[in-house]
Amino acid sequence: MLSARQAIRVENGTSELKARDLIPILARLGLTPNEFQAQLSNNLSFKPLTAPEILAGQAVLRKLSRWVDWALTSAEIAALKHYALAASALSIQEILQMQLASTRLDPVSGAIVRKRLVRDLQVYQDAPGYREAMFSLITNNAYSEAFAGHVVAAKAAFDQAHQYVHDGYAALQLVFNQALLADSPAGALYQETEPFVFGVWRLGERHLADGLIDNRRHILMGRKIHPRWLPEEIGALARLNASAPPAALPEAGLDWASFPGLREALGTHSLTDYLQAEPKLG
Repeated sequence: MLSARQAIRVENGTSELKARDLIPILARLGLTPNEFQAQLSNNLSFKPLTAPEILAGQAVLRKLSRWVDWALTSAEIAALKHYALAASALSIQEILQMQLASTRLDPVSGAIVRKRLVRDLQVYQDAPGYREAMFSLITNNAYSEAFAGHVVAAKAAFDQAHQYVHDGYAALQLVFNQALLADSPAGALYQETEPFVFGVWRLGERHLADGLIDNRRHILMGRKIHPRWLPEEIGALARLNASAPPAALPEAGLDWASFPGLREALGTHSLTDYLQAEPKLG
């Protein structure tokens, strides 16, 4: 630990930190040495949160990193919002965690947080993982717009993400989602995108395929052109739900209000009855 005198000297720039002094400081900040150097190079200052604020915010982030739909209390939502909006130095990993968690905030706060994260990430332009992180942030913004039915804004965000494509799945993700924003009836959109889903499923990437199916449903619902729940959509939801940590699920069971039309589609069946409902071509 640094003494008070040493801390003053470091703060005033009259003394340099030794490596052994820097390690515990970086650990407390949650930054890698490269990320810390990026912060210094950009001459950014940040206001440390109090220990209880850090612990409360990070506890919620850990939950949402495991399952983004984890059932949260109002106090946890408040802690997350404060942690997300407070001035602090975030690592790339924390930025990515925060961008997912931002979807659990109210729309205005979530949008503010996501804009802040994009700004924060610019510090790391020369750091490993920057392109992947930017792609993730921008596509997350695009999903938020698409799920809300804001087609023009979603298209613009997906277009912006093209410059940060870093692998084959990222490219597929863009083509798939942009196809869903075309000015076509739902039937044509299903026909256009189902080969992507089926191909990913047949390659053994079933969790990714379920994600594509679920995102497609969300986008069509946001556009108010989702005709009905297809068996593969119920199956994807069932499998995604089954992969959640048990503690993450609401005690009262499925929040039916979040899945309009699902209760009627299930009829006398349960969600688990559809665990084997797979995507099919044709």
